[in-house]
Amino acid sequence: MFQHPLNVVVGSLLKNGKCLLIRRNKEPYKNYWAIPGGKVEYGEHIADAIERELKEEIGVDVKFAGLRGIVSEVLRDSQNGEIGGHFLIWVCGVEFLSGEPAKQNEGEIKWFGPEDVEKEKAAIIPSDYLMAKRFIFGEVPAVSVHTVRVLSDDGGYRIEHTDL
Repeated sequence: MFQHPLNVVVGSLLKNGKCLLIRRNKEPYKNYWAIPGGKVEYGEHIADAIERELKEEIGVDVKFAGLRGIVSEVLRDSQNGEIGGHFLIWVCGVEFLSGEPAKQNEGEIKWFGPEDVEKEKAAIIPSDYLMAKRFIFGEVPAVSVHTVRVLSDDGGYRIEHTDL
């Protein structure tokens, strides 16, 4: 088990007032509905990560449209208190570009409206239920995420690229 938080991006398509969720086929949270996403690769910007992950998980092309929130989630065993995972979840807003959402290797997909999220609450990862209510169906403004790439040379540092 790793001893630091795992960076994860999630983002859901919205269509006709409904969000797309995926039923996880892997642990943790196997068989629970979740906001689609996945791990941020080392050196990857979260915008690139969510665009890549949604292509891999549901087969669509999206554009990152801002950060909706960050959630630090610790998964703990209720019997012995042992930590089973720690996730730093970057909740991303996305704009649909192209493709048709379809089941890939990660699990079944389904559209959920706000009433479906309430009705199916017990079948949704508890933190994803809260994130869907707050960040997908709620009125939370997006926050920009900026890029800075720094180069080190000759004992110093300089900006290679930034959008600040």
